[in-house]
Amino acid sequence: MKLIRYGQPGAERPGLIDATGTLRDLSMLLPDLGPAQLNPRTLSALAALDASRLPAVYGTPRLGSPVGGWARSCVWGSTTPTTPKRRVCSRPPSPCCS
Repeated sequence: MKLIRYGQPGAERPGLIDATGTLRDLSMLLPDLGPAQLNPRTLSALAALDASRLPAVYGTPRLGSPVGGWARSCVWGSTTPTTPKRRVCSRPPSPCCS
């Protein structure tokens, strides 16, 4: 299960991508995915859901920022062709966050 927000900018809705890769709507359970929802209790409840019972989202909606309500975000990545040469640590075998 991957948490996601989808929809037009400023009107994103909470959703999840289930084990089959289907985008499911979470808006009937959560108003949004933000810092207030990223707590152990809510995350445990979401993990216990049978995602196949949630409504599927059809079409190809725009995927937004996975978490709303953040003022800033920090992303690490290679931005220039010389970045790998300057890197002191090795690249992780898989993404740290998904």
